Parts: sequence; structure tokens; C-alpha cells
Amino acid sequence: MRALASVLLVACAPRFATDLEAQLESEVIALNQTVRRLQTEVETCKTTMPPDRLYAELTQVFTGTEVEVTRTGRVTRLRVPAAHVFRAPGQSSLRDEAAMTIDLLGTALAVNTEHAVRIVGHTSDRSLPVDGDRPFASHLDQSLHLAAAFTRALLSGADIEAERVEVAGRGSWDPLSSNDLPSGQDRNHRLEIFLTPPDA
Repeated sequence: MRALASVLLVACAPRFATDLEAQLESEVIALNQTVRRLQTEVETCKTTMPPDRLYAELTQVFTGTEVEVTRTGRVTRLRVPAAHVFRAPGQSSLRDEAAMTIDLLGTALAVNTEHAVRIVGHTSDRSLPVDGDRPFASHLDQSLHLAAAFTRALLSGADIEAERVEVAGRGSWDPLSSNDLPSGQDRNHRLEIFLTPPDA
């Protein structure tokens, strides 16, 4: 009897292994499909979450201006061309027209006190200008200088706690366009302002 059971087991083993492999393969395919569906839902959730009040206010205020307002999940991002804010590339003196942008942003941040603020300067790779008597050491130095100048103007004109604001620079490392043309250089020379609520 044992000999017969051993013969049957040996004869059925390859078929049993094949059936098990097929079942496991089906389960792996189903799990991969579930993972892809969940990843899609997460990405959709990031863009379909209801915007917070600050995003809605800034979108309304800056519609039709050079300031671009977007969001990723709950984080609001403002993209401001440097030419909109500063008199010339590399200079920290503000244009008169920038006062309105700074005032509108400052008012919104003074009302929405829970948002952390991160101001990031970006440059193109064009030759480094001289600001007064001091040449910039690098594009990173220039981008930090521009972000700091904008931050000083924002903090001096609005009731915003300095602890809420972080200043950073990316130099020419994160371009939006090719630097081969002046239009691309102008687009890359910018400030990006990230406004993050505590629940983001």
C-alpha cells in the first residue's frame, strides 16, 4: 500500500507543482493590478483633494498676472519670474510693480498663519552679474541672494513671523526650460514659494 501511495505521489507531484505555480502566478498578477490601482488613486487624491483656503485666495488674487499659482496635494506653489520682482537680473533692488505682489502675498500669509513658507531662488546659467561692487561666487549664491531679498521685503511689509519662513537657493540646477535661448533663461530665473499647511 505504501509503495502504491509513493508511486501516486511521485506521479502527481509535477502536476501539483504546476497547479500551485499557476495559482501563485495568478495571485501575483492580481496583487500587481491592485498596487497599480492604488497608486493611481493616490495620485488622483493628490490633485483632487479640496484646496485649502489659501490656495483659493491666491489663485483668485493672481489670476491674469505673471504669478503662477499651482498645488500638489495640500502644498500651494507660487512661481514668480525674477523679472517681475527685480529691476535687473542679479540685482536685489525691487521693481515698483513688485510691491503689489509682495503686499498681496503678505496679506494672505498674515491671515493664514498656519502655513509654513519656503522661498526658493532659481537662476539661469547666464554669466554671473555683479550686484553693486560684489560679484556672486556662484549661481547658488545668486539664487540665495534673490530669495533673501524677496524674503526681507515680504517680512518688512507684512505681519509674518520670521520663524515661519525658510529661504533656499537652487542656483541653475533646476531649470524649467533650455538655457540656450534668452526666453528660456528668463523663465528659469525665478522665485518659487511653497506654502505648506500643517496637515500636508
